Amino acid sequence: MLLDYATFKISESSSMRLLLSSLLTVLLSLLAVSSQAATISGTVRSAADGRDLQGMTVAAYSEAGVLQSSGATDSKGRYSLTLSSGSYKLLAFDPLGAFATSFYQGASSFESTVALSVSGSQTLSNIDFSLQRGGRVTGRVVTSSGAPIAGAVVTAYNLDGSRRAFTFTDGNGRYSLVLAPGQYKLAAFDEGGLFAPEFLVGQSTFVAASVITVSSDVTLAGSDFVLGSLARVTGTVLESGTSRPLAGLTVAAYSLEGALITMSTTDALGRFALSLPAGTVKLVTSDPAGVFATSFFEGADSFVTARALVLGAGAAMGVEITVQAGGRLVGRVTDASTGAGLSGITVEAYNLSGTQRATTLTDASGAYSLFLPPGEYKLAAFDKNVIYVTQFFLNKETFASASRAVVVARQIVGNVNFSLSRGTRASGMVVDLITGRPIPGITIGAYDLAGLLVASGTTDVGGRWALSLPPGIYKFVASDAGLRYATSYYSEAPNFETALPVTVATQPIDSFRFALRLGGKISGSVIAAATGAPLAGIIITAHDSSGGIVGSGVTDANGKFEFAILPGAYRIIASDPTNRFGKSYYLNAPGFESATPLSVSIGQTTTPFTFQLQAARSRHRAVTPK
Repeated sequence: MLLDYATFKISESSSMRLLLSSLLTVLLSLLAVSSQAATISGTVRSAADGRDLQGMTVAAYSEAGVLQSSGATDSKGRYSLTLSSGSYKLLAFDPLGAFATSFYQGASSFESTVALSVSGSQTLSNIDFSLQRGGRVTGRVVTSSGAPIAGAVVTAYNLDGSRRAFTFTDGNGRYSLVLAPGQYKLAAFDEGGLFAPEFLVGQSTFVAASVITVSSDVTLAGSDFVLGSLARVTGTVLESGTSRPLAGLTVAAYSLEGALITMSTTDALGRFALSLPAGTVKLVTSDPAGVFATSFFEGADSFVTARALVLGAGAAMGVEITVQAGGRLVGRVTDASTGAGLSGITVEAYNLSGTQRATTLTDASGAYSLFLPPGEYKLAAFDKNVIYVTQFFLNKETFASASRAVVVARQIVGNVNFSLSRGTRASGMVVDLITGRPIPGITIGAYDLAGLLVASGTTDVGGRWALSLPPGIYKFVASDAGLRYATSYYSEAPNFETALPVTVATQPIDSFRFALRLGGKISGSVIAAATGAPLAGIIITAHDSSGGIVGSGVTDANGKFEFAILPGAYRIIASDPTNRFGKSYYLNAPGFESATPLSVSIGQTTTPFTFQLQAARSRHRAVTPK
């Protein structure tokens, strides 16, 4: 009995996203074939030596993945399928499992297989397959208590997220999966929805999953999965101000790294339900109809500052989410020298605290549209291909100098335009000081001499980075959002103030090298002294004995902060960039010189401490580092 070829695939964007589909039902009988039937025929051979393979199965599926016809090869490796008019995807497999499944024309997945169309009594011949001897992956799928899970689906994905093959566990929770030689990521999940999906080894997302390498005629045993009971988050989405329940909105749960875990759509009463693996997640609510702006949990102004939910296995939590009607900022991004529209340029909206609120890409004409909740924002346009210089609205080089754009509910503000100039390419590499290995995911910032950020980029898997800059003098800083490595300043300077300035003219520079050292962490929280309420967007800076800034962090929606820094003793200051509150020194010292230095050790996190900020006497009071 053959299975319908359901589509288990992973959908990804700026982040890799997980969407596991359900398996289609098993066909009880093959479809009847009309007298005006078409024929598809060919030969199945061994990829290694070209010999004809007897007893292989060739199956034809509709493009939706429903089995339409199948047949076995004869002693000459030949097969013939009889089909009604339509479009079909073909694959060949070995029922005994010595050879791996092959998709037509060697495609890597069912999704990428070329469909064949037939009509009437048409005959398509020489539709041949070449099968490789497979490797076998075996293991068990069990509950957290060790009980076997029968009928669980175990799926192998190509590294691009497309599905390669799948199988089911037996009554003892055991599975055996035959795969062509190559590299894959494996996942196991329960169709009954009682247990959380899991990737190897013990990971909840595709991005974090381990890669396995399969070789012909080799068995990889012990690829086991332990599925925990699902947690459940339920709630209601309401309109802010009216408390009217809203139907048709999407509530999605993401990992802290931004990978989609699952999503739900609100019903007529605004209700939603999410089934999740145990762990820490953030909730994001969006409106496919484009009426209500994307909302972060508890009204946070960004994904970074939104409060995370910590869910235990089998836990249940109820929440209430409010959303606001949004407005739009629209405009075009053009080449400053030619006036031509630039496609694929990223346009981002930032809160005044500097956290990202929304992002989009320009279309073929250079046009873009940002949908935002009512408020004030600063916008930037930048080129991921590192050809054009980043520009802030309106024709500004830095975030601090950028003009504010005002969004009004249910209104469109037009002509929020950008005109980008080509810049000079500055590039380099980031490595681990001890091992010399490249470090991916490190942020490189180029700052002007006043300390204002002009451009930033992130290292790739090879530790490489590149920025496009206007001619000028800059200081370069490398920081790790993962808080493993301490912030590093170009020329191995101890702080920003003493970092070597670099003159960028018209010629590309590719000599920037950062060697990062593992650091310790400084953590804590900031509250308003008068009310005890947590304060978001407060900047925490660590200063050496000369007053130079060595490291910094920003508080989230809960007033929490954490950042990495080299081992040493530092004076810590909390400052409000919006000037609502005055600055505060560690342990409420009256000034910088009297502030108690805080000691930091490598690989350790300091005991969290709390800053209490007093309301500023004047909203126009200057905030200085010392």
